[in-house]
Amino acid sequence: MKIKSSQMFWGFSFLTVGVLYLLEKLDVYWGYWGFIWDLWPLILILAGIAIIVKGTFLKPLISGLFGILVGVLVFGFFNNLFTDGDYNRDDFMSDSAVKRFNIEYSDSIKYANLNISDGAGRITIKDTTSQLVEGSVKGYVRRYSINDNESDSTAWITLKSAGHKFRWGKVRIGNRLEIRLNKNPIWNLDLKTGAVKSNFDLSNFKVKNFVLKTGATETKLKLGNKVKKSYINVKMGAARIKILVPRESGCKLISNTVLVEKDIKGFYETEKHVYKTRNYESSQNKVIIDVSGGVSSLEIDRY
Repeated sequence: MKIKSSQMFWGFSFLTVGVLYLLEKLDVYWGYWGFIWDLWPLILILAGIAIIVKGTFLKPLISGLFGILVGVLVFGFFNNLFTDGDYNRDDFMSDSAVKRFNIEYSDSIKYANLNISDGAGRITIKDTTSQLVEGSVKGYVRRYSINDNESDSTAWITLKSAGHKFRWGKVRIGNRLEIRLNKNPIWNLDLKTGAVKSNFDLSNFKVKNFVLKTGATETKLKLGNKVKKSYINVKMGAARIKILVPRESGCKLISNTVLVEKDIKGFYETEKHVYKTRNYESSQNKVIIDVSGGVSSLEIDRY
């Protein structure tokens, strides 16, 4: 029996969507799908190949590959639509898929250093807590190690993924890490992430230093004005990053990036690779941002 190209296309499209949905429903993975639309040129490539091989035995095979690609695009679209909107997937997640942790806060802690090393998935830092650090890891594969110590009014916390990654070829799939911080200490944050979608709302915290080393990711960072000077250092690969800075804070950007798309309205160039806002010298609160990396998208907004 001869299999038609249309059968291969629709069959593999539905099969791909169904398999991906089932794996996520069972918490086998928690992936970041924001990158998926960067693959749209493959549609043109496969369409061109399908025309070339029309009438040959390769046509059904190309149709099947085309169906898989369309299925991935469709699933990625709805995955981002629902997980980033009002839909909260956590409401449907069993307690067995959630691991919680916390570190107690004491009034003697004036400074806190948080180091995070994580692979694929999602990371969120935004809410406050009466603990020093409180959070949860959500997903099927969720092995993390956490260490802390305190000395001379300074706390050190290290959170590191420990063999939790699911790997298939070059694809790494991880979990969702949500962290809440105490707003009293002065914070130094050092994060090393892979293919992670990140949302860091640090507007309620006294952030002195924020270091982010990241790969293919999408990151949103919101800063406050709780300290006189905040130093932001970002090293990124094929990443997209949006930084929100209070309008009353002066901001300086040092951007040694290659092939980067910049959207930095309100800044003017003072020297090569250095940009400032008009109120930088006069403002009481200052944010110094140093960004370096490869093919990236950089956006800085004032709020």
